[in-house]
Amino acid sequence: MNIMGTYRKIYNSIDIRRVALPYMQELAGKYGETSYLTTIDYSKYEGIVLEKIESNKTLIVVRPVGSNFPLYASATGKSLLSGLTDEELDNYFEHVQLIPFTERTLASREKLKEEIELIRHRGYATTHEEMGDGASAISSPIRNYQDKVVAAISLAGPSQRMMDQIPYIVPEVKSIAEMISKVL
Repeated sequence: MNIMGTYRKIYNSIDIRRVALPYMQELAGKYGETSYLTTIDYSKYEGIVLEKIESNKTLIVVRPVGSNFPLYASATGKSLLSGLTDEELDNYFEHVQLIPFTERTLASREKLKEEIELIRHRGYATTHEEMGDGASAISSPIRNYQDKVVAAISLAGPSQRMMDQIPYIVPEVKSIAEMISKVL
């Protein structure tokens, strides 16, 4: 077996949820908000929640493990989209109807492509009430050993609590995504 075959075999045996869980617990514990680990369900061109650590506060953002969500209207979804090639992104747009949930939802291909380019450059995504649920989130992509985005981690909470914390959360979420990527 060649070296790439060996790497692939080792990588395929890694459970990303198990790797990410302690980092998610750290993030959720430090800020008191909900942390999510997500990936793309290519069969539906949607995001899927792989794992979550819920906030212990009364008012929280809840998306169950296993649930699907639109990639274009969530922070983790946009982090995941930032890892697609331009060709893959065009294919995504061919299969998905961009429906505005609120006036804040980016439902234009051009505006969404601009934001994805910004996310690629700065290494994180944010959303603020784009799905109409009063939630804001910060997310960063997680990359595998081939530098391909395979998942995203986020911290989400009610907008009223998140807005003041965003400058502190962004570097932490980026750092945690980088640490998980290194383990992978």
